[in-house]
Order: sequence, then structure tokens, then C-alpha cells
Amino acid sequence: MRRNAATAKIGMPQWTLLPGMCTMPVSAGFPKLAQHVNRRTASGRLPDFLAVGPPRTATTWLHRLLTGRVNLPERSKETRFFDDRFRRGLGWYAQHFEHARTGIPTGEVAPTYFHNRAARQRIADSLPGVKIIVSLREPVERLYSLYRLKLSTGLLRGSFLESLRGDLEMLESARYVFHLSEWLRLIGREQVLVLIYEDLLNEPAQYAARIFDHIGLMRENLRADEFARIHASESFRLPRHPVWKKLAIQARDTMLVHGFARPRRLLRLLRARRLLEIAIERNGLAIPPLDPELRASLRKQFESEVEGVEGILGRALAIWKTP
Repeated sequence: MRRNAATAKIGMPQWTLLPGMCTMPVSAGFPKLAQHVNRRTASGRLPDFLAVGPPRTATTWLHRLLTGRVNLPERSKETRFFDDRFRRGLGWYAQHFEHARTGIPTGEVAPTYFHNRAARQRIADSLPGVKIIVSLREPVERLYSLYRLKLSTGLLRGSFLESLRGDLEMLESARYVFHLSEWLRLIGREQVLVLIYEDLLNEPAQYAARIFDHIGLMRENLRADEFARIHASESFRLPRHPVWKKLAIQARDTMLVHGFARPRRLLRLLRARRLLEIAIERNGLAIPPLDPELRASLRKQFESEVEGVEGILGRALAIWKTP
């Protein structure tokens, strides 16, 4: 990777695209994969689709929208199979869908997969013909939303600029052009639906309809409350005890993924005794909004990334450039 003087001021990389990346014409072809794949294993069903993020692009909203309409993992929202737990094998993964209903799609909402190269290759190798949903958001706003989330859960403790310099997830997940190009190359353009987060805010019904069409669901007239925002970062606050909160979240996720005895019952017990509130949930100060001057400076540095996405999609993204 090469860096330029502008981004070196804050230690943020200016990514030079790999040879051939995003220099291809928009009409360039991608390999087509088989449309009909037997996804039943001895342990259960494997996904027909994956929503791969990146984080803070309404993936929790999407999970809620799809709940009850498709088969989703039974134990937890995110299995982290293709990035963190692949060594457990496809049989272990399929167990998360062992009670999947027939006649409806099966999938997972997994926002950590977008920027993980190993996960992407494993998905291409393990799930031929799988349909992918990528959701992109104006880069600076998404990064600050992710920063707020990580602060509130104890995963980060430094400033926004320090996090941009040192947090691998923040750095990699912002490489829209490289990672999107790789999804299209490995999976096939016709199999990848690319959504723009801001369209959900402006045209929610059409946004949902595109998702339903892509994964093979019948369109519905959705209720207004089904478009409500979930986990808006403006409401996040600093935890009183960051280390305890981080450990508690990790323990909860581990219990859910491995099917340990009813973690939600344990959480209710701790709340009843006010232990969880005292140790973890009683949050502190609000996280301030992003400084306007810093936002403008960062948007300037992301101009080439935005233009690259415009080239891939054949669409102007003026909404990402408006001050």
C-alpha cells in the first residue's frame, strides 16, 4: 500500500488499488455460478444468501426485517463461521439451521464478512451460487458510527483519529472499492446485490423490495414501524466500566454461539439483582458528534474511494458528497 501526504497527517492510509482493480469497465463480465444448489447436509441446511455488511449499514434492521420470513441461525444473530470459526466445519455451521423450514430462503446477516478476505474466499468455495447482499454507507459517517459502537461496548478507548490509525476493522472495512470488486469477481455480479444505506432512509419500501427480490421472497406491504432505526449510534454512551462491558459481551456471544445454558435467563437474573446495571449497563457520558471540520477533511480524503464505487455501480452518489 502507498500513502500520500494528505492522509499521512492523521496516519490514515490512502489505498492504491491493486492492478486491475476498478480500472475495469463497468460492463466487464464476471463468472456466472449455478443457480440451483443442494444445500442440505446431514446436520442441516446451508445458506442461500448472506448479507455481509460492512458494519453500521442497517444490518441489525435487516436481521429484524427477515426474522420470521426466512431461516436465520437459531442460536445467535452472527455465527462468525466463515471468519473466526471455519475450522469447526460445515457440519457445525449447518447445525445452526437444522430446523430450517422448507420453501423459504435460508441465510445469515454477517457484517464482519465484507472486509475479511479469508471469509470471502471460503464463502465462494463452500457455497457455490450463494447470493450476497452488500450494504454501503457514506464512509465517514459509517466509520464514526462504528467508532461510537466500539466505544460504547468497551472495544475502543482512544480518540476517533487514534482508532482510524490503529483499529484494523475500521481501516479494512472502509476499503469499499477493493472489497466490493473482490466480491463481484469471486461470486459473480448477478449474485451480488449492492445497496446504499441512504436509500433506506429516503425510499424504504423500494429498498426492502430489492432485498426481497434478490433472495427470492414475495414482496410485501410493510408496516411503517418495520422501517424504524435500530441501535442508532446517537444514543450510545460511554460505559462506566469498559473492560467489564467488553468481557460481558464476549461471554454472552460465546454462550449464544455454542448453545450454552440460556444466557438470556442469566442476564435477567443479574438485572433483577441490579448487578448488571451497576457493573456494566449504567453508562456514562454521551459521545459527542463528529467535528464538522474533521468530517469535511475526511470526506476529502475519501473522494477517490467514493468515485471508485460510483464507477462500479454506474451511479452518482451525490448524497455522499453533500456537506
